[in-house]
Amino acid sequence: MKVIYIKGKVKWAKGHLETPQGPVGVDWKMEENSLSVKVDVPVNSTATLILPDNFRKINESGKTVWHKAKFNAMKGVNHIEEKEGKVAIELSAGCYQFSII
Repeated sequence: MKVIYIKGKVKWAKGHLETPQGPVGVDWKMEENSLSVKVDVPVNSTATLILPDNFRKINESGKTVWHKAKFNAMKGVNHIEEKEGKVAIELSAGCYQFSII
């Protein structure tokens, strides 16, 4: 899943897809200086969420998982790394609510 936004133009987007494992979905909304992203990964699946790297901190359900290029592990968020000007977040099955500041 890639979150793509055009600064100043599009303020939100969402998409969902039914798969044999269950629904896959991503909803995002740009607010003042932050980005909110909700991700649904179906059972027995994994996903890679790709975000722009022009933010300082990434929280999931209020807990910091990425700050100053340092990954803080938490259940379901398996790995985060910067690559090619983006931040890639490896996710297990579940529902996630990210706040990117």
